[in-house]
Amino acid sequence: MTDMFENCIEIRSHFSDYADGLCDREILRSIRFHLDHCVSCREELDLCNTLRADLRALPLQRVPAEVSLRMRVTLSRHLHQNLLGRLAVFLENAVKPLMLPASAGVFTAIICFGLILGSEAVPMASVPDMPQAVSTPPRVRALGPINLSTDEQAVVLMG
Repeated sequence: MTDMFENCIEIRSHFSDYADGLCDREILRSIRFHLDHCVSCREELDLCNTLRADLRALPLQRVPAEVSLRMRVTLSRHLHQNLLGRLAVFLENAVKPLMLPASAGVFTAIICFGLILGSEAVPMASVPDMPQAVSTPPRVRALGPINLSTDEQAVVLMG
């Protein structure tokens, strides 16, 4: 036995795990060996087992909802005392209620956008474009150089 306990206080700290069957084999052997030789620890273990049995025999009491909520809030505050933990809880509480409505809104917008684009498609026509009612006559914007020399023939300009 290499893991013998130094004193009774050390072994008594393992009584809860011993009673629940959660000790590993070496500690279990050490506790049993100690209990075989220590009357005081044996009496203490019997007292702990009696107390556990008495507590199990008590009727279950319902905790009021308000007290339960207050206890959970206090425990949550205690567990998230550091700044990073509080920030994570704050963001989760702020974002989580918005996730379903936001997701539904984005999904609905995508569907509506697709329906609108699908209904506004310009049909391809096989006939040429129709002339518009408002039109302007054609004008020359730029004119290249004109050679009016015709070698021997006369040039007639009509105006």
